[in-house]
Amino acid sequence: MNLNVDQDYLFGKTEVPQRSRVLVLGIGGAGGNMVRRMAARWPNGGPDVAVVDTDPQSLAVCPVNPSLLLGELTTQRLSSGSDTEAGRMAAEESIGRLEPILVGYDLVFLVCGMGGGTGTGAAPVIADYLHKLETLTLCFAAMPFGFEGDRRARTAADGVRTLQDKCDAVIVLPNEKLIDLLEPQTGLESSFRISDDHVATCIYALWKLLSRPGVINLDFADVRKLVERSGGLCSFGHGSGQGKTRSADAIRTLLSSPWLEQGAVLGHAASLMINILGGPDMTLADVQGVIGEITAKAPKGIHLFVGASVDGDWRDRLAITVLTAEQWRDPVMSRDEADEIVTDYLDNLEPPQEGRESAPSAGAVGLKTPVQSDLPLDKVTGEGRGRFSAAEPTIINGQDIDIPTYLRRGLKLSFER
Repeated sequence: MNLNVDQDYLFGKTEVPQRSRVLVLGIGGAGGNMVRRMAARWPNGGPDVAVVDTDPQSLAVCPVNPSLLLGELTTQRLSSGSDTEAGRMAAEESIGRLEPILVGYDLVFLVCGMGGGTGTGAAPVIADYLHKLETLTLCFAAMPFGFEGDRRARTAADGVRTLQDKCDAVIVLPNEKLIDLLEPQTGLESSFRISDDHVATCIYALWKLLSRPGVINLDFADVRKLVERSGGLCSFGHGSGQGKTRSADAIRTLLSSPWLEQGAVLGHAASLMINILGGPDMTLADVQGVIGEITAKAPKGIHLFVGASVDGDWRDRLAITVLTAEQWRDPVMSRDEADEIVTDYLDNLEPPQEGRESAPSAGAVGLKTPVQSDLPLDKVTGEGRGRFSAAEPTIINGQDIDIPTYLRRGLKLSFER
């Protein structure tokens, strides 16, 4: 965390070269609508946006550019019809045409609805392609309302599980919890707009921190570390305030967020990212107060990432967004890395010098000398694979890992007797 006050930036001169390129991609009808409403909030600049869908009518009225129709041959331009398999096939058919939209970005936010055809089916295909491009991918997945039925809910849950295998992290947005954010008389369109505002502010704050120098910088490497070690599932919360009590109001609304389970999620978080967005009048005391209040709800020793940025249009306003994960998975060392460490260690061992005392042998202290013996284990070869003979081989790096390691390496196992 670096304290880096940029005077030109604080006074509104934002012609600074971008540090990280960010794309927000809406997938399907729900995702396209969310991104369309987000883009309308960023008239003076924001992250790049794009929309893909299998429904030509939805794309025809969507002002977001670029946009792409998926699966013209697969769906015959009739949309996926809530068929997840059709959505998947449509994305696979069009992935080559989608490539120019996706390449060149450091971070891509996928925004989609779960439970339908295009969002549920196409999003994992696109996420898998981004993984091959080595692009950090974070997906906001909106879950269906309870009244949409059990079948749609099961389809959505299956879709999230598939996305977790393809994305670096998935942020689940249960639409059912929107009710806790709304007054009873709130209209349907306004209800979704309120939800979109929360997601849009989170994305905008991250983009602001990553693309331009902030007051407290959050590096792209920090975002990648949190997302990649999250175990594949993150939670998201947002709070905002205005006027003299903006900090207190922002903290209060954040901690009452239904997506953070009224702050309970923070109590068992393993990692936490806090993004603060304010105007030129935001003070160090504001930042300290916000961070102190939020981290007081989190466990000690949590992996904490903090960023704060200033926007000239945000005078007298303050917004807080957090990303948090219950897991923190340290990276696993690869076989090549382990072999290299062992080789370096052995190469650097000093040879025994004449006259130097060495450890006594087993015989010197009256211990029985170990005898090398073969353990009575079944021999398994490439053609006789024991209990795995009827199964398809599991090949990793050219080796059948169903065959025990000691056999693949030609080692003998021994024991003392």
